[in-house]
Amino acid sequence: SIPPTDCKSNFAILTIFFSWYVLNNKKYTKYYLLLITACLLLFTYFLLSLNSGNAGKRLSEIYTPSSQTVASKVNFERKLSINSPINSLAINKYTVFTKGFLRKYVDVFSIPFQFLTGDQDFHLSLWEHGYFYYADLIFLLLGFYYLFRSNKKASLLLTGLLLIAPLPLAFSANKEGNIHGGVLIYPIFIIIIGFGIFSVIFLPKRLLFKKLLIG
Repeated sequence: SIPPTDCKSNFAILTIFFSWYVLNNKKYTKYYLLLITACLLLFTYFLLSLNSGNAGKRLSEIYTPSSQTVASKVNFERKLSINSPINSLAINKYTVFTKGFLRKYVDVFSIPFQFLTGDQDFHLSLWEHGYFYYADLIFLLLGFYYLFRSNKKASLLLTGLLLIAPLPLAFSANKEGNIHGGVLIYPIFIIIIGFGIFSVIFLPKRLLFKKLLIG
């Protein structure tokens, strides 16, 4: 399968761009370009290495419109559908690929998956339990809210990283569990949940202290 570490270059490039554009107001452009170039070179080297040795087998695990799984799905859906002139437009490798990609991408963020049922794969299932507690959902929402209010720059960075995190799963042709392919979202969720817990414990005390000083 496509390992989550393959997405590190995307994380690095987004973080570098955020640092250049938001934190340093487009200063030190030359140094940031060097960093981005280095990341792109490493990523290019990784792609080229896939063509050699046993690593070349992993190319077939990348989910694209040309994947065998997509072709099989197209044939299956056309057999089940009623013959129509628009079948070739409605059911083709691009529409099937797009649906599969979006399904895998969105499923990682679904509340039932993360907080209620977890992955249905036998080896990864927690049996009628998600990967976070119900209370964590409240802290996650509070964390997003207070983080956006207190530090919009940090919230934009974490949101960007969160949107990139499921890409290894979405581009994987293997029928692996969402917990494995989407593992990069969990450190980010934990950071945001932690901020939500912090806001519940400490922010009310600070507000009360300020009112007492003003009063």
